[in-house]
Amino acid sequence: MKNRIRIIRNAIIAGLFTSLVSCNVLDVELPSVISGNSFWKTEEDVKAAIQGMYTYLREVDEELFVLGESRAETSGLNASGSSGGYDIYFNNTLTSATVGVSWKPFYSLINSCNLIIKYADGIDFSSQADKNYYLAQAYVMRAYAYYVMARSWGDLIIRTEPVEGTDPKVLYKERSSVEDVFALIKSDIDKSIELFADHPSSGAPASGRIYWNKPAANALKGDVYLWTGKRLSGGRKGFYNSIECPKGG
Repeated sequence: MKNRIRIIRNAIIAGLFTSLVSCNVLDVELPSVISGNSFWKTEEDVKAAIQGMYTYLREVDEELFVLGESRAETSGLNASGSSGGYDIYFNNTLTSATVGVSWKPFYSLINSCNLIIKYADGIDFSSQADKNYYLAQAYVMRAYAYYVMARSWGDLIIRTEPVEGTDPKVLYKERSSVEDVFALIKSDIDKSIELFADHPSSGAPASGRIYWNKPAANALKGDVYLWTGKRLSGGRKGFYNSIECPKGG
């Protein structure tokens, strides 16, 4: 009798399980899972992506120091003649084996910018000016990343579309000339300044000086043109191309 009851119970359980599977009750989409299909839908998604972009900027802090401050007169050697391994930068004794920094984190930052530029424009915002404000930050951030790399490595791989798969045609690209890289940098800066426009948050005090803003974009523009004027033989004409000169100036 007990065996018969056990057989009937097991048959009922098996039947219930089969019906659940056939109805796809178990194939549910978890609301807490964020994927490419569930993201890039709302204005809040773009705002979250902007914060993520700045997180990627923090990931290049070591590279920014090594490629900049550590090679300047604001740093020096300690009493033992070393500075934690940074002496090779201070003394400019770098070799191909000891350069110590990579452009990988810069391209991660650039990919974050590219995702925002690609998807944000197709999302409805409560204010077009707000959408432009966030896009402006992505454009000027991309320009800044390429500027740091171009000063350090010259010719670079240019990516203006996000890498979202493993297609070799997308992953593997040849370097472009440093002139082409700077053309993109200048174009991105001009685009960001245009998008910032007169947005109430585009000024330095309003942004808390922790986000890219219109004054910072203009400062970057001046620095870029000074670099290309001096280092890329742009000369006096190159310097003045960065500003609007009065007639006869």
